[in-house]
Amino acid sequence: MEAKDLVIVIPAYEPDLSLLDLVDELNQYFESHRILIIDDGSKNKDIFLKVKEKDNVHILTHNRNQGKGASLKTAFRYIFNMGGSYVIVCADADLQHSSFDIYRVYNYYKECNEGIILGSRRFDTTVPKRSKFGNDVTRFLLRLCSGVRLNDTQTGLRAFSSRLIPFLLDIPKNKFEFEMLMLLLASQRNIPIHELEIKTIYINDNETSHFRPVRDFLRICNVILRYTLPLLITLIVFVLIFIYLNEKLNQIEYMNNRFLIAVSGASLLAVFVNLSIHGLDVFYGNPYLLKNMSKRKKYIPGIICFALIIITLSTLLNIWLNPYLAVSILNLETGCKWKCSYLARVCNNFGGLKGKPSCNGGAYMRYNSLEEGINGYLNILYKGYWSKGLTTAERMNPKYAESTTWAEKVNRYYETIKAS
Repeated sequence: MEAKDLVIVIPAYEPDLSLLDLVDELNQYFESHRILIIDDGSKNKDIFLKVKEKDNVHILTHNRNQGKGASLKTAFRYIFNMGGSYVIVCADADLQHSSFDIYRVYNYYKECNEGIILGSRRFDTTVPKRSKFGNDVTRFLLRLCSGVRLNDTQTGLRAFSSRLIPFLLDIPKNKFEFEMLMLLLASQRNIPIHELEIKTIYINDNETSHFRPVRDFLRICNVILRYTLPLLITLIVFVLIFIYLNEKLNQIEYMNNRFLIAVSGASLLAVFVNLSIHGLDVFYGNPYLLKNMSKRKKYIPGIICFALIIITLSTLLNIWLNPYLAVSILNLETGCKWKCSYLARVCNNFGGLKGKPSCNGGAYMRYNSLEEGINGYLNILYKGYWSKGLTTAERMNPKYAESTTWAEKVNRYYETIKAS
């Protein structure tokens, strides 16, 4: 099959003779293709010397072992520097992926012409227990933090366009966890992921694999959990903000839809927190909050907007005077339930407020109009009491009036007004 656009990438560390067989079979399936084999610091070079003599093969070498992810990135950089557009098919060197399945995955990508194609194995009873357990756990974690359902998260047989190389080179991991992180970040960027069922092959219980069951499995889980942290932090922020808003809103007895307002406000702020975490790369292998000035400038508007929302919400919650309480104090101080007091009728003083300018030479204030008197009363009620946490008659009593029964009298009006 003519495949000028095909580049097969095979990372290899201490491979055996099966690598030679794989290359021979691939050369039978394809023509005009390229096979890039990455020697990831192997000590035995005999296999690489032999495979180098075969058609369509180019060897890239690491002086020391750097990991599977680093090997793949070395190949991706080489392909990128070649120029042009290619279909990249990654496969393992230990014959876990048959040449026929590599052929099928390549053709399936040509049909889909998008995203990432996975050669997906079926983990039945013939699969080594450690492999099945590892795949089950990573499948669950990937679904938990991304919503993506896959049958095989650990397959090394993958096909995609060389257009994805910039995205792949930005992935911060270089070991086996690179492949898991590829799927996780692809799902976050809405890159389609398709599966094609392939034959499940484990030779001698997979004894030639360089996957270290405990260490590499923990690396993969660590990667997924680190990318789950933003979700967890967002959830905690939502709960804390909801509790704060709900408590504040419950102090405003006349307000309707308190729960809806609290949920909406908490959701809005939690979304900003989540976007900030992802945008600043806090959990993406970056040890610093901001890498450079350009990224800092990029997120300044979002940070300012976030701060303004917090300030606005806090301000609104603080200035939301309880009208029942305000009117109750007004009735008590002016006597307007029967006949308004001299202060209210002559000096437009509706709160029994003291100060200057004086009302007919007395200690109480005089206002020039009804509107000015009401606004003055509400302004002093807010600044002197409400904004300082004195939001009930009981809390206001020691500062507002000398009489110890003042709060009791205010509350009588309060209950009468609410019941009317």
